[in-house]
Amino acid sequence: MKQTTCRGCGKSGLAVVLDLGEQPLANAILKESDLALPEPRFPLAMAYCPECWLVQITENVPPEVLFREYTYFSSVSDAFVEHSRVIAERLIAQRGLGPDSLVIELASNDGYLLQHYARAGVPVLGIDPARNIAEVATARGVPTLAEFFTRDLAGPPTWSTPTTSSPTSPTSTASWPA
Repeated sequence: MKQTTCRGCGKSGLAVVLDLGEQPLANAILKESDLALPEPRFPLAMAYCPECWLVQITENVPPEVLFREYTYFSSVSDAFVEHSRVIAERLIAQRGLGPDSLVIELASNDGYLLQHYARAGVPVLGIDPARNIAEVATARGVPTLAEFFTRDLAGPPTWSTPTTSSPTSPTSTASWPA
């Protein structure tokens, strides 16, 4: 759907500064069997808002099209996996994470980060909309929901608070209904 108002300030009058016409998706790697078929294309134009100067694209590709089958696996980068290990080890030590903790990662890809928490005995949950990637992560021992993180998935938080704290205090815990 074409965006006619600014996503930042809500004013109308976006000014297109670059229009590349219809383009194939960058991460939609075709299989050999699909090469003879027409490739899906989507409008790609960049505009700015003269009111707040936010630069934005004028049309969004539906998330289902972009992310249900994804081609990039974060674990292909040894440096990225190593960086993730260092971060996980530091946070486990700093925050005292253990078997009674839970680390949740949104857009968790193939478990490149959460695997380090899981190996240290910290329960984990990945959430990633790409079904193919969620299957790989789960097979690696990183439980992963193949879902978009939406308000429905999160649900309204219910607060369990100690009698001396408020719902926003650091000692409060939020839990979401199953």
